Amino acid sequence: MVCTTSSVSVVQHPYWTALVRAVPNARVVYDCMDHHGGFNNNAPSVLEGEAPLIRDSDLVVVTSEWLERGIGSQSHGVAAIRHAAPHDVFSPSPQT
Repeated sequence: MVCTTSSVSVVQHPYWTALVRAVPNARVVYDCMDHHGGFNNNAPSVLEGEAPLIRDSDLVVVTSEWLERGIGSQSHGVAAIRHAAPHDVFSPSPQT
């Protein structure tokens, strides 16, 4: 019997790669919100695991042009979705 259904797994951190790969017939979307190499508290295994996750994902979602340029050639597909918030709500200085 051939399974024709699939699921979509959204991964937000390379730590979850092994779990996502265990899901049969899964499409994988990597939501790359940050440059993980820019944080000094990431384990080397996390940084090493990101390259295969980028390469093997069906889609990588990035939050900046910088990430898009760095990841674009390594991925099957990249979509840039910028962070957004209502300017008038977040622009005033907080009351002290």
